[in-house]
Amino acid sequence: MKIVFLFILTFLSAIGNCQDVPFNKNYQVACHNCYMPEYNSLTDVFSFTKAIEIDIWDNFQGSGSLLRAGKKMNQDWFVKHDFWVKGNLNCCGGSFRDCLLTIKKWADIHKDHDIITVFIDKKENWSESYETRKPKDFDELICSVIGKQNILTPSILLADKTNLKEAVLSNYWPLLDSLKGKFIFVITNGSEFTDRNPLNEYLFNQNNEAVCFVAPEITSESEIKSPLGVLPKNAENIIFYNLNYKDRNLAININSIGCISRVFNLPIPETSEAYAELNKDKVNFIVFSNLQINKQ
Repeated sequence: MKIVFLFILTFLSAIGNCQDVPFNKNYQVACHNCYMPEYNSLTDVFSFTKAIEIDIWDNFQGSGSLLRAGKKMNQDWFVKHDFWVKGNLNCCGGSFRDCLLTIKKWADIHKDHDIITVFIDKKENWSESYETRKPKDFDELICSVIGKQNILTPSILLADKTNLKEAVLSNYWPLLDSLKGKFIFVITNGSEFTDRNPLNEYLFNQNNEAVCFVAPEITSESEIKSPLGVLPKNAENIIFYNLNYKDRNLAININSIGCISRVFNLPIPETSEAYAELNKDKVNFIVFSNLQINKQ
């Protein structure tokens, strides 16, 4: 069974990573919480996938109206999974900036790397106006480390269209080969205990200056057009979607309009059957914890 599993993954990965296909027709295993201590280094996962996830928090320990211990960072965020964990006990020193520096150092050595997709799970709201963890600060931090010229930004994909959904329907996605050495950043919403929507706020504030795409978690077909908590104008610029495994059937619809899906929370144990099913359903990013199964 293990040999068959590896054969299937190798075969599908070879198809999905063909460099003459557009970005939205590439299907691959993605890493879950790649900053966690079980990985020796954040960049170790690049031997298996070029799609990673980093969770960020404003608070050193605590969230929102809960415990707020320690100082908050200046134009930076703590990297950790749960609010009760102290950020500086995680990999990369617990800093989003440090994670970016780690990735950039690896990329400078491997200059011809396939495009690296970085999913950032925003665990808390953006900071207040008098603080320095707003959408603008976030984009400035990414550009200061990675370099905007190295990033596939929404404005590049938009080109002469009025919104991103129109652009992807017009097949504006670039080919993988043209994206070598590049990065793409996608924000997901992991916030709790709040009635705010960090993704909607990001799109509203950054508009055409956005460095990142956003990927709301949706549970119904109607939310592809109108994600909950997102203004209609902002929804027109959403082309990435986050799906719980139970809602994986939506991936086909997402793919049909040129958009991107990411499926997480796969059943345990992770199986070759689950991977094959999601690949067949045209899921672009299939989130696995055990990346060894995708070793080439």
